[in-house]
Formats: sequence, C-alpha cells, structure tokens
Amino acid sequence: MRTPTQILLGYLDILRDDLTGEIGAGPREIIERLNISAYELAQTVENVLDFAVAGAGAEALYDDEIELGDLMAEIMPALEAANHQKHLALEVDLPGAAAGIRIRHRPLRAIVLNLAANAIKFTGRGSVGISFIAIPAPEYPDEIELRVRDTGPGIDRSRIEAAFARCAQLSSSSRRRYRGMGLGLSVVKRNLEALEATLDVETGQAQGSTFIVRIPIRARLAVNA
Repeated sequence: MRTPTQILLGYLDILRDDLTGEIGAGPREIIERLNISAYELAQTVENVLDFAVAGAGAEALYDDEIELGDLMAEIMPALEAANHQKHLALEVDLPGAAAGIRIRHRPLRAIVLNLAANAIKFTGRGSVGISFIAIPAPEYPDEIELRVRDTGPGIDRSRIEAAFARCAQLSSSSRRRYRGMGLGLSVVKRNLEALEATLDVETGQAQGSTFIVRIPIRARLAVNA
C-alpha cells in the first residue's frame, strides 16, 4: 500500500511543478485536489501500518540520530497539502542547540505529523504552530518538549480522553464534517507509550488547543576525530 501511494505522490509533484505555467487554473486546481487526496491516503496508510507493526510485535526498538529540521522537512509536504484550501499560517520553531538528538524516528514522526494534521483539520482560520523546546539545558537536553497549538474551536475537556480512542470519529457526526477515519490521535497515544512520553492538553471551547508532549531523549553521540 505504501509503495504505490508514494509513487502517486511523486508523479503528482512532477505534474504540479512542471506544468504550472502550461495549464490553466482549472486543471491546476484538479492536480492540487488530487495531491491533497493522495497525501490523506498516504497518512491513512501510515497509520494503519503503525497499528499492523505494533500488532505483529515488529517494531524497531533502537534509537536513530535525528535532526529536527530534517524531520520537519519530511512532514511539511503533507501539512502543506492539508492546508492548501485553508491558508492557515503554519509556524515552525526549532531550537538550534537541540537539533541533533537520539530517539526512535518512526514514533516521533507519527506523533508530530498526526498532531499537526489534526490541528489543521479542525482549525478554520488563524494559525497552527509546531515548536520544540529543549529541557532543561540546551547543550545536553534530557527531555524535549513538543508543542502543537492551533486557533481552532477547542475541545470540551470531558471529551479529551475519548478523542484518543481508536476510530473515535466514526461514532459521531464529525465524520461527515471532517474527513478521515479517526485514527490520528489513537496513533499518537500508542507512540507516546512507545517513547515513554507524556501529554498534556491546554484547551477550552472557542479558545484553541495546545498539545504539549514531553519526550525523554539522549544527546547525539559526538565522535572524536
């Protein structure tokens, strides 16, 4: 499922980049809509795969060396596709000193992508912000804090726990209003457990939401030449 989806995305990117000046507004809009749908499909495939890997007990447990800038570069095309018709301000703040960390790549990527994609989905106007903060020392952080904030309608605090249940969206009228299977936050929950991370939510109806994730990390290994 993943391979043909990625091939589809690649060809759509070529069409969008190479034909910009050669086609009219109508065909260009069709290509953009195809691109958005392809990225939604790709995210669904990744989330289903996430559960399949966990169910098979086939997850890699070793740490990767990650540059936070590279991680954000991986997921920004999907976020930009989701934001295409909304025109929200997407704001990313990365700490320079904590850019290189040791952590499991797949769970961190899943957490950031799903929280940010959800923020875009449920925000009608304004902005979505993604920031990383090193805690407590910027030189050798023991933890990194991820914040994903939005200017959306906020969440009723009594429904926050239910929102993280698998396919939670399928049980409400929100399925008709917002596209998707309701897997995103359940994927976040599972990967928080995989990284031994904690999550707090600051929210209120008509006040927007901020998801705060604290993740234990190790500084990147330094090699003495």
